[in-house]
Amino acid sequence: MFHAGRPLKAASRDRSPFHTESDETVPFRSRQRLELRSLTKSFGGRPVVVDASLSVRPGSIHGVIGRSGAGKSTLLRMAALLEEPDSGVALYGGVPVTGLSGSALLSARRRVGVVFQSFNLFSSRTAAGNVAFPLEAAGVRRRDIRERVVRLLDLVGLADKADQPVGRFSGGEKQRVAIARALANEPEILLCDEATSALDPETTRSVLDLIASIRDGLSLAVLMVTHQMEVARRVCDEVTVMDAGRVVETGPARAVFSSPSSEAGRRLVADPAEAFRA
Repeated sequence: MFHAGRPLKAASRDRSPFHTESDETVPFRSRQRLELRSLTKSFGGRPVVVDASLSVRPGSIHGVIGRSGAGKSTLLRMAALLEEPDSGVALYGGVPVTGLSGSALLSARRRVGVVFQSFNLFSSRTAAGNVAFPLEAAGVRRRDIRERVVRLLDLVGLADKADQPVGRFSGGEKQRVAIARALANEPEILLCDEATSALDPETTRSVLDLIASIRDGLSLAVLMVTHQMEVARRVCDEVTVMDAGRVVETGPARAVFSSPSSEAGRRLVADPAEAFRA
């Protein structure tokens, strides 16, 4: 139902924004896979991520879990092209995107939506103004911006608060605005960096359900970094365990939580509070 250069554009206006036709979207889905190959990053000579690889399927939520300081957020920032790796490469739909600059980098970044723990909203702007911001920066026509903002705020359940400043919103409402903004440029991949850690349990569940419904409806590849084991259990299809900057285990979420193969995974499953320990 959104109307940028995506197969969902072909859906008629009276269809759900989650409508897909399998024969229309197969080529698009092939472009949605996120791959990280042998990413390595050090700060001040200290390794933070070491030879980390994973792959996120279209239409799946892939969780990255581990102790505080395990390198999870740095890995996500490299996936989002916000941090340059020392070595290794990120690929969007099989196409290397690491090392781009200028307009090519901006174009690649628009293929990814990022949801942050701290929301990163403009408190003086309305909900609609925040969602419109990346579209304004991309030079989208004003009429198209208005239409897309209306649809996105309706998608996240905030259509009735479009003209209210987000400074007055609850944490859950702010995160819903942030999710709508992350979807503004109609990304192929959604990255969530501790997107629920600042929320209470009930709000966390509602935000996770929203992310899962977006995953199902738009068949996005979702990479979710979290230290909350209940979050990974609730929505993740696959899970990667990181320890001391390295990927030590990857597999279906059910298998990892029922029978972890790594020592780090066993510690996290046995004692979720382990994730907070440096």
